[in-house]
Amino acid sequence: MKPARWPRPNPLDERLLAVDPCAGTFTDARIADLGAFVRPGDLLVVNDAATLPASLRGVASSGRPLEVRLLSERTDGLWSAVLFGEGDWRLPTEDRPAPERLAAGDRIVFALGFTATVESLSSLSSRLLDLRFDPRGEGFWKELYRHGRPVQYSYLDAPSSSGTSRRATRRVPGRRSRPRRAARSRGHCS
Repeated sequence: MKPARWPRPNPLDERLLAVDPCAGTFTDARIADLGAFVRPGDLLVVNDAATLPASLRGVASSGRPLEVRLLSERTDGLWSAVLFGEGDWRLPTEDRPAPERLAAGDRIVFALGFTATVESLSSLSSRLLDLRFDPRGEGFWKELYRHGRPVQYSYLDAPSSSGTSRRATRRVPGRRSRPRRAARSRGHCS
């Protein structure tokens, strides 16, 4: 598999995998070909979710820079995250230096008024940790979208932004997006 290096200038040229479960076939096509695969009454579900800006550049209490990548939000208000040492998207993550070893109670500063406190570290790796952000609630989401960036990959030709990953607008966190167009399903194969 060869990963995409950058979104195409024309969205209609993006790849589309068409699956026909009745015929048991897969067709490699383009978005521009979509009309050939749907009929009146088909259900079309469009994923227009935006990319979470899950990469945060911060500074440890010692002053050393680091990157926090958010893994998941927990039900207790904490975030599971992984730490990376200094570096940027041009350097493969496996070539970046190890991050400073943090401990429970340490604070990471992302911006004035936007911090995280280390609540616990995983027994699997000191790079895996649970964070409590300040501010919380809607204030957290505002700061995350102000200071966070999509996770970057070194095989890209240029840095990506949340606008190049998806053209969708931000939805309320945790709320599932609805299909833009929905109609009757064709049903089972006959």
